[in-house]
Amino acid sequence: MLSVRHNFTLTTLFGLGLLLFCQQCRAVPMRIYNGIDTDITNARFMAQVKTRRGGSFECGAAIVSKKFVISAAHCYDNSEPDYYKVVVGEDELERQNSLNKTYPGPTPKTFRVVDIITHPKYREGKLDYDVAMLELDGEIEFDRLYIDKVKLCEKPPKAGEKMIVYGWGNTRDVTDEESGTSYSNKLQRIDSPVMPQPKCEEIHVRENRPITHTMFCAVVEDGKDACQGDSGGPAILNGALCGIVSWGIGCGSDDHAGVYTSVMSVKRFITNTIKKG
Repeated sequence: MLSVRHNFTLTTLFGLGLLLFCQQCRAVPMRIYNGIDTDITNARFMAQVKTRRGGSFECGAAIVSKKFVISAAHCYDNSEPDYYKVVVGEDELERQNSLNKTYPGPTPKTFRVVDIITHPKYREGKLDYDVAMLELDGEIEFDRLYIDKVKLCEKPPKAGEKMIVYGWGNTRDVTDEESGTSYSNKLQRIDSPVMPQPKCEEIHVRENRPITHTMFCAVVEDGKDACQGDSGGPAILNGALCGIVSWGIGCGSDDHAGVYTSVMSVKRFITNTIKKG
């Protein structure tokens, strides 16, 4: 089953027949599958997108400036900015006893979302140009220890290069009816090699899921993959943001691949949005 890596009730994407798992009928966030725990000190750019009422986790994001975080556009279909808040400087979805942490820890900062700017070529129900910039109601203060922005990729990732993918998504495949869902309270990471683009296209032609120039794939090694709940989260290569978790067919299957939005393909949109903000 194809799943957008964000939390949702099942919704069919018209024209593609893609199944999304979304809360309130948006998209399905994905969570890291077969990952390991990591601290915010190792991922200072990480951000959580939650509902303002109730505080339920929706999608991952990454800090790209003092006023913006970047995420996946499909997370925000049919929704308004004031539905969301963004939390930075935190590696747990729900704060646990600080004695369990391996570092003193910051005081997480929370911001309201005042605008959601999607790529002008993104269309709801399609996964091409799957990128959104979330404008915050205040400026993020970078402390270089727990909160910082991530730089953008300078060149497309090459096949075989290993990215680090971060998220709080499902730790079990939601397509397995017996396993259900299992979210990680603690931030997870995996190392995931970039797949050759012809192989990425070949796999998805068989599944009738077209790969466009705004997408690239990561190899699933030893069952390590993004999953529902990880949508919008960053794929980092050499310290730079090169991919955004977008979609996939199931989770952790060696026969498939995780699909990411290519930051290089949407970089002008990102930089122009930051300048205008």
